[in-house]
Amino acid sequence: MGKRKKRESGGGEGNWLNTYADMVTLVLTFFVLMYTMSSVDAEKWQILVEAFDRKSNETAQVVLVPEGDGADLGANHGDAALASADSVDTSSQLPKDFDELYEYIKAYVEENNLTASVEMSKGEASVFIRFRDNIFFNPDSAYLQAQGKTLLNYIGDCLKSIESQVLSIRINGHTASVPGTKKTPGFDRTLSTDRANSVLIYLEETKRIEPKKLIAIGYGRNYPLVSNDTEADRRKNRRVEMMILSNEIDVSSEEDVFRILKGDYDIEMFSDPENNAGILMPME
Repeated sequence: MGKRKKRESGGGEGNWLNTYADMVTLVLTFFVLMYTMSSVDAEKWQILVEAFDRKSNETAQVVLVPEGDGADLGANHGDAALASADSVDTSSQLPKDFDELYEYIKAYVEENNLTASVEMSKGEASVFIRFRDNIFFNPDSAYLQAQGKTLLNYIGDCLKSIESQVLSIRINGHTASVPGTKKTPGFDRTLSTDRANSVLIYLEETKRIEPKKLIAIGYGRNYPLVSNDTEADRRKNRRVEMMILSNEIDVSSEEDVFRILKGDYDIEMFSDPENNAGILMPME
């Protein structure tokens, strides 16, 4: 009778070592964690505990940054500024008639520290707003920036609240001539037109302003406010202007019409009740 083969060992005798090693690693990790948290801020520790002790399936991202200079690490200041601006509640701060429009927009500009980029003036039946191009656009771009959209949101809400009293909203785009540079023919005219249209389209699509009340014109570099000799002057010439006309507006001459169209007007010129404001916008 042959000898029975000895059953080969499956190596099970040493499996406990793997378990023991895992336990030692976990214990070591636990003490390292306790050591690193020995001086943790109580408030931050509470935030961390709450993040792990969530009752729902939602996940939470917890970012604990050091005080001082470390607060800037990983911060997106552009988004933070936008969130702050977008959080402004303007729903209860809208004009009830055209006469209040100027004061409401002016107050918003001052409260949000935009006076360096936004200029305003008022006529008997008009409001004129001049925007520095940098509040809306990057250089040589017609794409609206976030801060520009935030400003237009409030202006659009104001216009929408009194839309029935508005005759037209004329948006003029202007660029600057830079001495010694050569650009594609028509570049300045096209850029100024595209910028005016960007503002117009935003008001039309986002705020649902009646399209026939919105008119955009690109003047290129043809109507500078000052010379283009210095960069500071060129920044003044690069601008977007908005002329908001009331249904009550009257004009007394062709010269007045021209001034309105380009945004340069005398607030005392609207006095003749015999004139028809229809020449300032397409007739039905």
